[in-house]
Amino acid sequence: MKILRGLVLAVVWLGMGTPVWSAATVPLPIATVHPPETESIYLAQQKGVIRDTAERDQKKAEENLWDDEEDLWEDEEEELTIADPLYYFNKSIWHFNDVVFLYIGEPAAKGYNKIFPETIRTGVTNFFSNWYTPVRLVSCLLQAKWEEAGTETGRFFINTSFGILGFADLAKEEEWTGWDVADEDVGQVFGAWGIGHGFYLVLPLVGPSSARDGVGRIGNGFLDPLTYLDIKFWEYAAIWSYREFANYAPYAVEYRKFRDMSLDPYTAMRDAYIQLRARQVRE
Repeated sequence: MKILRGLVLAVVWLGMGTPVWSAATVPLPIATVHPPETESIYLAQQKGVIRDTAERDQKKAEENLWDDEEDLWEDEEEELTIADPLYYFNKSIWHFNDVVFLYIGEPAAKGYNKIFPETIRTGVTNFFSNWYTPVRLVSCLLQAKWEEAGTETGRFFINTSFGILGFADLAKEEEWTGWDVADEDVGQVFGAWGIGHGFYLVLPLVGPSSARDGVGRIGNGFLDPLTYLDIKFWEYAAIWSYREFANYAPYAVEYRKFRDMSLDPYTAMRDAYIQLRARQVRE
């Protein structure tokens, strides 16, 4: 345990920071989500929407959209709703997150990306992703996704051993197995079980969430090995913050683009979050 603790704390010294997201709207007790015509920028949740959208946009550019025309029309016809009874509370938290991001998060991310080579930054995110395997693995099992569960198990053993504790994501390489991360969490488990979002919720220094996904975050915490390290609270907070920041930093510039493109960033972010989570549950 002392060795593991030392490794984690060593990683933390590489940088510090916390991702934040947020943004503005007219009060709506029920928000109707209309999927955007283009999926240019999605911002939301801890490890998700910025990176998710960047990867999906790149994939779209490489595909023949004419072959997927029917699927695209089906997606455009889908509408989702979520209650927002805490609108004024959520909006105030959004403004707080927005200020922190613009004046702390974005400059810190730019400095982090400039100072540390990409090899180091990628190794750090790979390390934390490998550490997070129990959350994804249990979430796969609870949804009876046996293939994904097997993939996560295989990835963990390959990357922990041959990938030097996960700093190298060898399992993703085609020369090894070509296995991608199964992006699953407890919130998705609840969704797969038929539990609705409940109401929309914006969390400080975390961003968009919901009643369902908020409880899911608690479940993620019980499965996260970081919770069980014999460390002080401030050390836990530092490691957690850096983990989230490291995942977010490569996509920091996307937030400002999101704000500039959105007439109503608060509503746009809320809609994007619900749309993303619905797709993740379906998949």
